[in-house]
Amino acid sequence: MTSRHLNAAWQRDLAVSHHKLASLAEKAADQNRAGTAWQACFTVLDSMKQRGMQLDPPIAKLHEHLARKLGGK
Repeated sequence: MTSRHLNAAWQRDLAVSHHKLASLAEKAADQNRAGTAWQACFTVLDSMKQRGMQLDPPIAKLHEHLARKLGGK
């Protein structure tokens, strides 16, 4: 694997971790933490997309969902 592929995999894992934290915060009714985690997830994914990194279909769908949810921030 090239360093670019490793970087993309690391960033994908980071976005998934933010997604999991946001989901847990929502279940705990902590909307502030959930919002922060959703924004962090979107920021990572949007950065990947802007740099031309390939997003696999589930992650691309998550990016689109968050763009709508967060108003394209």
